Amino acid sequence: MKKYLILFIIFIIAISVITINAKTIYAIKDSEGNLVGATNQGYLSYEQIEQGYTIEILFESGKSTNSPKNMETQKNVIKTNSTPAPEKPEPDEQLPEAKLEVQDWSNRPSETGNYVYIEGIIKNIGKGNAYSVQVTAKGLDKYGKLVALESGYTTPTSIAPDKTATFQIMMKNYEKLDKFGLSWNWNNES
Repeated sequence: MKKYLILFIIFIIAISVITINAKTIYAIKDSEGNLVGATNQGYLSYEQIEQGYTIEILFESGKSTNSPKNMETQKNVIKTNSTPAPEKPEPDEQLPEAKLEVQDWSNRPSETGNYVYIEGIIKNIGKGNAYSVQVTAKGLDKYGKLVALESGYTTPTSIAPDKTATFQIMMKNYEKLDKFGLSWNWNNES
């Protein structure tokens, strides 16, 4: 009983420390759905992904995630990788637009050969900031048919004009995989 109480206290302290500078707190769960940690980073390490860990939004500043309805909405956002449409500026108030392009990228198998890591650099060549930048990798067979689809956020998730960010996406290494395609999306407002 003491062990669980100590773990609970450590967890509460960790969340308190993380929330001081974080806008979003993510819960890390193991393959059985047990909460194993919290972070302000919106991604898992390769090792955590290979072990079957998942990540969900636990808390977003200015938003309560205590109600089941709210939590389900946020889970759907992560699962579907959808990006909310930015609000339209007033007609006389035009925001500078971001424009992103991939500078360089590669793919490599994991040590076990069970996964492929797709990694690269993306640059904002526009005049506005790009927020919540997400890159999607499409794994295709030799006929161009979709075999796998995975997404990940850049590090950092926001890219200022003339700045770069990196991305890392892990995809199961299916036997039919032959080539990859990349696409990306972002918000113009934070």
